[in-house]
Amino acid sequence: MFKDFGISEEDWNATPQSVKIVVGALQHQERLLEIRFTAYEKKFAALEAKDAELENLKTEVAALRERLGQNSANSSQPPSSDSPRHRCPSHREPSGKKQGAQLGYQGAGRSLKPAAEVDRVIDFRPERCRSCGRRLKGYDPTPTRHQVTETPSAQTGVTEYRRHTLCCEACGEKTQAAWSEDVPPGSFGARLQATVAYLTGRLGLSHRDCVQCAHYGRCIPSTRIMTALPAARALTTPSASTSANTTKAVICLFCIFCFLSYSVTYLIRITG
Repeated sequence: MFKDFGISEEDWNATPQSVKIVVGALQHQERLLEIRFTAYEKKFAALEAKDAELENLKTEVAALRERLGQNSANSSQPPSSDSPRHRCPSHREPSGKKQGAQLGYQGAGRSLKPAAEVDRVIDFRPERCRSCGRRLKGYDPTPTRHQVTETPSAQTGVTEYRRHTLCCEACGEKTQAAWSEDVPPGSFGARLQATVAYLTGRLGLSHRDCVQCAHYGRCIPSTRIMTALPAARALTTPSASTSANTTKAVICLFCIFCFLSYSVTYLIRITG
């Protein structure tokens, strides 16, 4: 113990006991202070690391806030990327008028059709007075009108043509009636085939989509649409002769274009 303080052994032995106790206590306190200093150094290093991490987080939050606050007005972002809550600053000076339609504005709503063009009219008449409850009579010459335009429900209709055979009472010969010229040759009418052709040809629907559309729309029986597809395909598929003629026309146009290009190039070289 005394060697730590640079005291010789003779001087230490000559030192009173009370002084030795004080020196021991001071040495113990020094060791405690060294332990605390080491712990404080570790805590200080941890605080410095957390402080550096906090600074990095602050920088990241600031960058995210700056990115969040960007819009088409203060950056190169397109207007389509703006938030719905973003409002472009108005450069017009305030006029002092209230928002909305001004006094005397006629409006731009849908005008009502005349009564002659209405297909169906449903009247609602009050039966009793809302004040005293007495039954009401009379006629309102100017009722409040509200018109709704709606497409009619599409339903297919099956027409059955019957050829009757009758027996002659004089000679006994059986005569069967002839089909009219208006009777379609197949099992499906022209409008049905045109509808299937439009769905599969013009809109490009597959057979499954066409059947599903017919099932939910109930405009074409889903059990019969598969048999109507070949006829519709025949209406939309070009014939072989038409395809050949189209190919020949394209080849001729290409040859004419090449001839004209060569002629123009040759003329430019001669005149140049």
